[in-house]
Amino acid sequence: MSRLLEIFSLHSPKRLVAAKIKAGSRCPVMALLALLLGVSSAVNGAVICGRVEETGSQKAVESANVKINHRNAVSATDSHGRYIFDAVPVGSWRLQASHIGFSPSEFQIEVQNETDTVFHDFRLTPHIIPLDEFVFTATRTLKTMKSVPVATELITRQDFQRRGAVTVADALETEVGYEVSEDFAGQGVMLQGVDPDKVLILVDGNRVIGRINGSIDLDQISVTNVKQIEVVKGSASTLYGSEAIGGIINIITDQPPEKLRIRGDVTSSGYLPDGELFRSGSFGASQSLSAATTFGKWGVTGGGRFTRVGHVDITPETAHTSGSPGSYRTNADVKLVYNYSQIWSFITSLRGFVENKDWIEDSGLPTLDLAFDDFETNKSYDIYIESLRSTHTTNRLSFKIYHTNNQHDWEKKTQKKWGNRRVIDYSKGDENFTEISTLFTHPITSQNLLTLGGDLYYWNINSDSKLGSVSSPFSGKLTASSAFVQDEWQAMPNLTIVPGFRVEDHEIYGVNFAPRLSGMYSVNEDTRVRASIGSGYRAPSSKELYYTFNHSAAGYIVYGNPELEPEKSMNFSISLEHNYQNASVARISLFQNNMRNLIDFFQTGATDEFYLGTYQYQNIYSAWVRGVEIERGFRPIAPLEVKLAYSFMESHNGLTGNQLLRRPKHSARWDLTYKHILLTAKVWGRFTSRSMFTDIFNTPAQVSDEYSIPYEVWNVSLSREWGRDFSVSAKVENLLDKVHGRYGPYEGRTVSVGMNWSLNR
Repeated sequence: MSRLLEIFSLHSPKRLVAAKIKAGSRCPVMALLALLLGVSSAVNGAVICGRVEETGSQKAVESANVKINHRNAVSATDSHGRYIFDAVPVGSWRLQASHIGFSPSEFQIEVQNETDTVFHDFRLTPHIIPLDEFVFTATRTLKTMKSVPVATELITRQDFQRRGAVTVADALETEVGYEVSEDFAGQGVMLQGVDPDKVLILVDGNRVIGRINGSIDLDQISVTNVKQIEVVKGSASTLYGSEAIGGIINIITDQPPEKLRIRGDVTSSGYLPDGELFRSGSFGASQSLSAATTFGKWGVTGGGRFTRVGHVDITPETAHTSGSPGSYRTNADVKLVYNYSQIWSFITSLRGFVENKDWIEDSGLPTLDLAFDDFETNKSYDIYIESLRSTHTTNRLSFKIYHTNNQHDWEKKTQKKWGNRRVIDYSKGDENFTEISTLFTHPITSQNLLTLGGDLYYWNINSDSKLGSVSSPFSGKLTASSAFVQDEWQAMPNLTIVPGFRVEDHEIYGVNFAPRLSGMYSVNEDTRVRASIGSGYRAPSSKELYYTFNHSAAGYIVYGNPELEPEKSMNFSISLEHNYQNASVARISLFQNNMRNLIDFFQTGATDEFYLGTYQYQNIYSAWVRGVEIERGFRPIAPLEVKLAYSFMESHNGLTGNQLLRRPKHSARWDLTYKHILLTAKVWGRFTSRSMFTDIFNTPAQVSDEYSIPYEVWNVSLSREWGRDFSVSAKVENLLDKVHGRYGPYEGRTVSVGMNWSLNR
């Protein structure tokens, strides 16, 4: 009992040797509990204990591994970052603390007497690039960022939480090589100059449908229960099929934790232009609540978010809403995991989304003083059931059934001041996509990891559009089946070669092939070269194949074309990456994407009714995009984290000989984070040079001699933590209120305040 009192009292300076004593440390309490719980061997050896915390913020690092070379013992830190070892003999012992996402730290401990209580607190520095995080998308096998042979970019929950992001579009906004579009089709994303309709969007590996003007609106996807976002730039059709010409964005959701976790946040925002108070109607708000836990063999995660986005009109002197339309969004999701055994799991997930938007639209005719009210409703849900057998990260078998539905409804109405309101234009769409897929990974030799997979999908679209008394109902379906194979060959200890091949049988255009060859050469422990060459394709949509869009009020009509062929691409990329002591990174990447058979409108004539022309979808041109991306992350001082990135890009339209539209030659991103104990300050932003421009009312095939203007956007935020469960924040986006009614950006200065809280038990 006297030993327990000595540990608890902290009164024996001779026994606190070769270590730092921290006032108020809970280590004596932990040691006391260890002894009271019956660890009787503690009386025959010393106690070593302490805390693991993050450099700068001094925030506890939970679930860190602290190792001691005596008996190779390991202690995992608790929610307060505490660890403890008992029964440590006299001698010199090496302690090492490590955690995914942090650089490891070591310390030599001297134990001079079996009755010593020795304390040491570790401070771990976060990686600028999370080299030890696991990713899946690039090879469809689990790899760390350091070992994945195909270049992958990872955006962690910590990254987008620091920016106060509530949607995937927010999370991607400041990443290099990404251009998030700003128009009424939503927040689509262009990767390395490739249009949004050629970038595949996945959630947990499942295809997201519901494209408007070719874009998936990433503002519709909440990050409430998102763990990380994985991005692979360049062709990925070998593993994922159609639409992956420009790359893949895979949104990975949380798995159930072992203990109860509850998270919530509340944010309010408003548009604040120069010299004015918040404009009426511009206020917005977002609230989310999620919970997750595991009980027995069952695990569950679930949550929801409600978001209101107020109207932002940056040119109030015009009738048209030039800015953000008003919208209400509701997201909800639930995931159930049943661990049948140590190697078998069954997973089912259900996600739902509802959105209502409204804005004002000019007639588009300078001689007619008339404006219209536009209303849009979007609804979607998806569900999947998966059976997964996994004995190791390299030995997995899965079988999945996935179904998703998307409904889109848009109406254009006359305003009340012009008499009785009436619908003069509308379009409706109802998409259903069902896929059955399987994936098998198995090492066939000690140097070869084989991945086999296949899928079968059915895609059905029903839609209708009406202009005046002219209605254009449409119904179409597409089916396709695919098989793919990939071998991760460890040709040499420092060289990995990854060949892959896909074959797809499509009911419309027949058989298509998509090979890819990738590789990684490790120059040394800190320097790697990755290279890839592969083909990609995008199958024509059923609308492009069959649909007739009659828009006589605007003076044109667009016909589908059942003779369309798939768009094709050949992508080349090479990157050099160097890590500095596993804490910072420098990377340079070169890329080129050659595309052919690109589908666009082509004018076939004109009539009195369709005075702007009659158009038909056709494979009419080729194009290429090439460039270089440079990224550098570093810590000039321990509390300050700096990320800088620059991209140079050239493009060529084979039809016109000009640049491709909306491809800036120069763009840059910056992100500075300063953390001091419980306070975090952040400055981030982007620069975009001029690019060839056409407005959203022109058909893409039209040649333009107009250029947008260059602009830069600065954002700042400040957050303060109270304990480990509660924080408040304030954020100003587009600090300098750089806006332009024609060229963008269309989001003016926005001020937000919010709070986050969590409960972990």
